[in-house]
Amino acid sequence: MIDRFGLLPEPTKHLFRLTALKLNAESLGILKIDAHDKGGKFEFDSEPKIDPMRLIQLIQRQPHIFKLDGPTGLRFTLKMPTVEERFQQLESLVSNLQAA
Repeated sequence: MIDRFGLLPEPTKHLFRLTALKLNAESLGILKIDAHDKGGKFEFDSEPKIDPMRLIQLIQRQPHIFKLDGPTGLRFTLKMPTVEERFQQLESLVSNLQAA
């Protein structure tokens, strides 16, 4: 793309990064990701491809950050004031859930 169009603008870089994040999340059974400057939520399908013990350990180790939200949700409270911090936190969380 760079050869054809030159350096990509920030919104285009974000689009590619967001698409990669969505594809990784989808492979785990995450249907929806909501994120804002103070936290967010993952919405799982009825049978996510995540080790339940890994999710429980995550919540037990950091109960002030992670909480279950109904039968299919995981809510998290993190300060993420910039887009870059949101991407970093979400990519890290998806990667940690994927490592199981």
